[in-house]
Amino acid sequence: MSSSPVHWVTEPAVLRPHLETVSTRVAIDTEFIRERTYWPQLSLVQIALESAAPAPPVILLLDMLAPGMPEALAPLLRDRAVTKVMHSASEDLVALRRSCDALPEPLFDTQIAAGLAGIGAGLGYQRLVQELLGVAVDKGETRSDWMKRPLSPSQLAYAAEDVRHLFALHDALAGRLDALGRREWFEEDCARLL
Repeated sequence: MSSSPVHWVTEPAVLRPHLETVSTRVAIDTEFIRERTYWPQLSLVQIALESAAPAPPVILLLDMLAPGMPEALAPLLRDRAVTKVMHSASEDLVALRRSCDALPEPLFDTQIAAGLAGIGAGLGYQRLVQELLGVAVDKGETRSDWMKRPLSPSQLAYAAEDVRHLFALHDALAGRLDALGRREWFEEDCARLL
């Protein structure tokens, strides 16, 4: 599998042209700090954008501590023409709502899809990627300090990996849900989560 181009984005003006190229879906994940705070403090948003096949997705790592970044991201989150593919999104939704005053609608949560598709309820991203795609994902930076700048190369690599496989998971899981006649159940569960 070829590597996705990864871009560290610290200015809203750099983000906007990328968002103009969005097709019908994006993959999203977040990194935040929740210790010693009532609300999660959003530090990083990872976005994968589809490229023309067979090119891998382009990955944007958005510095959410940069002035204006939450406001620049909000229109994409609200765009109902673009499906937002996420994994185990419940805490991400709280962080995005608090920081961007927007929710990612419509949502395709791969953890919910895996449960309804009979693969397993509550599966973590690492295990689901291994089960469906046969790819090992490193989770070594799970407990990093995401508020510290600059982020380390290993933090950036970890963050990119969290969205790199979401399109492949979306394709596999959507097919299974449709084959089982469970798409409507799934959409109701995602809407309830939002």
